[in-house]
Amino acid sequence: MLVVLVGGPDGKRWWRNFTSPRRVQVLLRGSGRTGVGRLVLAGSPQRPEAAGIYSSRFPDLEVRDDPIVVIDLDQTS
Repeated sequence: MLVVLVGGPDGKRWWRNFTSPRRVQVLLRGSGRTGVGRLVLAGSPQRPEAAGIYSSRFPDLEVRDDPIVVIDLDQTS
């Protein structure tokens, strides 16, 4: 699972593509991966888990109510 905090969302548009889940391709540590990205907003039941994952990796950055895009990666063989 990848967790992307959308800091300053009012000035960005890309994250709005995930209001409905959609297939994505990402480059992760030099390898192409596929998965499904979805938007997690404040008040969502998935929010605490996503915010916790982000905060554990970046403890000095405040999550607040900014949108989060969660990408569930496909299993690799």
